[in-house]
Amino acid sequence: MAVGVAAITKHLSHDALLTLIQYRSDPHAPGVAIVRGLPIDDDLPATPADGEPSGDKRTYVSEAIALGVATLIGEPYAFRAEKGGRLVHDIVPVRGKENAHSNAGSLEPLGFHTEAAAFGDAAPEYVLLFGLRADHDRLACTLTADVRDAQRRLAPDHLRQLRSRAYELQAPESFSDNGVNYSRLTSVITGPEDAPQVIVNMDRMRGVTAAAAEALQSFGEVLAHPDVLRRTYIVPGDLVVIANRRAVHGRTTFAPRWDGRDRWLQRVYVTPTLWSLRHLSDGRRAVAVELQGAAA
Repeated sequence: MAVGVAAITKHLSHDALLTLIQYRSDPHAPGVAIVRGLPIDDDLPATPADGEPSGDKRTYVSEAIALGVATLIGEPYAFRAEKGGRLVHDIVPVRGKENAHSNAGSLEPLGFHTEAAAFGDAAPEYVLLFGLRADHDRLACTLTADVRDAQRRLAPDHLRQLRSRAYELQAPESFSDNGVNYSRLTSVITGPEDAPQVIVNMDRMRGVTAAAAEALQSFGEVLAHPDVLRRTYIVPGDLVVIANRRAVHGRTTFAPRWDGRDRWLQRVYVTPTLWSLRHLSDGRRAVAVELQGAAA
């Protein structure tokens, strides 16, 4: 971690460092921050085709940068059931999973969601997405939306519904693929009006009543409104910091070519403190969410 902090202090301006430090402690900060022009490895190998780390990557510049930023704003950590419990996740299209609604997919859009939303307080406070390689056709946009912008456009009846505990939320597809079959009832929006929290996964959530389902559909439409939606085409050296409790994200479709030059991001989860997760931790910053069982 110390190497990562040294790396970012070398490559970030004083103002950028202050912005990131303040970002972690201001609940009214924007839902998304973007740092551009960060260094990545000079000799980047072929994009891994299976979602696992590349065995040909001989340097770790990108990992050091991503973990350095993560350490500035909190504590990097992982889930044992996601990417083998590694702190840095390689986000690439995986052959055979093109239609998955997960980080392995490509030909299907990835719906608006908050990361690991089904796991309550174990979900990350921040999600970092670091660009190593863009897709060939420059079609893969990361979509983000701040819940405060969306909330202002919701009809009062829909907002009241979204604040009710009337939504069944399943574990993300990538977790269920690894044996984590978990669901819970939750509200979509909670907290004070000027600093709301959002918990959602449009691909893995349903309203348990007709009124709740209607409100959830309306929420999805509002998130896609031009005044709410933000599109970010991540290029090499871009690092996107998503405040996971006040912003949602998704991804448009793109077509992999399986030629070693496909889109490649790296992702890191960040929590404010590991103390609250100590009963789920294996001592390696990896949380065993499967120990929580099913909730209702």
